[in-house]
Amino acid sequence: MNCQREIPLDLLSEEEAWMFFKEHSGIGDNSPSELLKVASNVALECKGLPIAIEAVGSSLKKKPIEVWKAALYSLKHSKPMDVEDGVRDAFSCIELSYNHLRSKRDELMFLMCSMFPEDHEIFVEDLIRYGVGLGICGKVESVDMARNQLRASINKLLDSCLLMHSAKNQVKMHDMVRDTALWIASRSANKKILVNLDKDLNTLVENGDINDSFAVSSWNKKTNR
Repeated sequence: MNCQREIPLDLLSEEEAWMFFKEHSGIGDNSPSELLKVASNVALECKGLPIAIEAVGSSLKKKPIEVWKAALYSLKHSKPMDVEDGVRDAFSCIELSYNHLRSKRDELMFLMCSMFPEDHEIFVEDLIRYGVGLGICGKVESVDMARNQLRASINKLLDSCLLMHSAKNQVKMHDMVRDTALWIASRSANKKILVNLDKDLNTLVENGDINDSFAVSSWNKKTNR
């Protein structure tokens, strides 16, 4: 952003993290004691990372205690092992929000958003058109119905903090969320996504770089297309 002064943001303290977590999860001091205890432990597992706290808190909002307990167990025992230590906890937390998406359609929309370059402002209408073209909704009665379902998926991702509002009729994906989405895709059978910003597409084909990819997104740096 060409800032004149860079100010490092440290991890949140336990107290700050708990306050931030309560804000996004809907947990209050008057919540049942058992839920408060589990929620506090879930917040601790987010390791003070704001993006993780926001994503996990939003994904568990208004969920029953059993879901909270399952989430806590998942955060404690399902750590990604193929990424650097500094981002491992954040990836786990964001993946938990992905796992709580309600439908396959929501999951596919999430993965599709990761195919855009970092910091790309995505037009909602483009997402809907791509979603219809790729058949994310499966068999539906009409194009209007497909559009409604895809818009509902986009809203779900926004509510879960897996997407962010940008300019009017546009959304963005946080860099760490995008990295997590690509990491999730790389671990899933037949879902690896390659986002190409540098090489000519013919070069990728010749080198065999796309052989194991389910989807390839190739962008021109000058035109972002």
